[in-house]
Amino acid sequence: MDGRGGNPADRATPRAVVQMQMLAYRQRTPDAQRFREALPVLGVDGLLAGNCRTCPARGKVSAKTGAAVGGDSLNDRLAVGDLTVAGYLDEGDGRFDTFSAGVNGASTPTADVAGVEVSRTTSP
Repeated sequence: MDGRGGNPADRATPRAVVQMQMLAYRQRTPDAQRFREALPVLGVDGLLAGNCRTCPARGKVSAKTGAAVGGDSLNDRLAVGDLTVAGYLDEGDGRFDTFSAGVNGASTPTADVAGVEVSRTTSP
């Protein structure tokens, strides 16, 4: 429906996202390289710049993140409709593995966005 995964009609397995949707399709098109280069790079730029700055995957992962998070005032926490990342891992020699990972229907322990962000960026 809306492409984010938050709508029940959007629910798809990571395998379906990688194999049957945009990622695998783009790998077979003439603009595959241009498409990968338009994505944020892990530990380098965009929304992925602050993550994995010293890990072996730094600079080798091009991916797009997405999130739909809202307040759960009744329980004083955040409700996670979806939190996703999908893209390519550069294996070298012109080989790129596709991946997709996501969480739907989760919640946080508190409504403090800053606390959630710190936990996410400092975890191994």
